[in-house]
Amino acid sequence: MLNFRHASSKQIQLIGCGNGVGGRQLGCEYAAQIMRRSPLLKRCNIEHRWVTMIHEVPTGRQRAAIPGISKLAEQLAFAIQQRVLLNQHPVVIGGDHCCAIGTWSGLAGTLRHSGNIGLIWFDAHLDAHTPETSETGNVHGMPVAHLLGYGDKLLTSIFDDQPKIRPSNLVYIASRSYESAEKKLIGKIGAKIFSQHDVDELGCETVSMKTFRLFLTPNEYELRITSMCDEHQLENRLLEDN
Repeated sequence: MLNFRHASSKQIQLIGCGNGVGGRQLGCEYAAQIMRRSPLLKRCNIEHRWVTMIHEVPTGRQRAAIPGISKLAEQLAFAIQQRVLLNQHPVVIGGDHCCAIGTWSGLAGTLRHSGNIGLIWFDAHLDAHTPETSETGNVHGMPVAHLLGYGDKLLTSIFDDQPKIRPSNLVYIASRSYESAEKKLIGKIGAKIFSQHDVDELGCETVSMKTFRLFLTPNEYELRITSMCDEHQLENRLLEDN
């Protein structure tokens, strides 16, 4: 059984994902390269090693970007699988939020026989649109829906046709901006949302404890955490750092 808690090394294996066509404007595809040159990780004293850098081959923008994003997701999922099978700690640095599709598809496909995985989504947005519900057609607003099995088959069938995340294993933290179609989907499937108001009202520690209690069930499963921040804030911070 694969278990990251007994990994062969505490060193994290960094996978850069240069993707940006899923967003409303280009630029965040350079984030991983900027981070790689930045002294930020060295200052944090994080033991790490860059193992690969994956770049997208765009097929268009908005919905026309889906074929290219699918290819990128397959490559990223395979890179994740390689690290997990070596019992290592992979960390993906994107990129627009579409990188989550490949990241979690790789984890789910590799760890499925060991149990279910959980996803904690730190973001102001739900990112739960499908190509049918999105007014903009920007795919960076769709990764969670596709991980749940809703949307374009090119993005829901990475590694296998099964949903990558169960609704009961999904928790949102700090959500504050979303559209009715997204809220309808997440409400229908019953995933837990701690809004930004909840975080302000209860405090980070309480929300964290409530979140982890949701995951500590008798059938304990591996928990992986993804932290997605606004790409504009990320880009500005990285540029300021350099």
